[in-house]
Amino acid sequence: MNVVDVLFGAILLAWIVMLPRYWTRGVSILESTPTWSRLRRDALLRGAMRALPVMVVLFVVPYVLMHVPDFPDARSGRQPEWLGWFFTVYGLVFVLLPVSLILLNWPKQLVPPRFRHEPGMVSEWRGQDGAVSRVD
Repeated sequence: MNVVDVLFGAILLAWIVMLPRYWTRGVSILESTPTWSRLRRDALLRGAMRALPVMVVLFVVPYVLMHVPDFPDARSGRQPEWLGWFFTVYGLVFVLLPVSLILLNWPKQLVPPRFRHEPGMVSEWRGQDGAVSRVD
């Protein structure tokens, strides 16, 4: 066990303890973008808060897979042909899912209930009150 494992375990444990409270009530230190921030985009901050649970899960999955005893890796020399496809699809999901949550606030099932009514960044840029029309 090394320092990275201990640190990652502590962060994961803290997130697991905080997730139910974040999901039901929302826990946010920042209600708006700080004055010193160059972005000054409250819509981006709200989008990041919507996508936070999904991003944490997406960051945890590869780390957990590395610690599964039978998962193939470069050190063992055995790499099945599906491994490249798995990481390709995972990489696309890793990029596209948080971007979809931030820009469109979709799929709503993955967004904490407190944030489901909010429009995505695209809707805010267009000046619309609701999300982009689609089947939810």
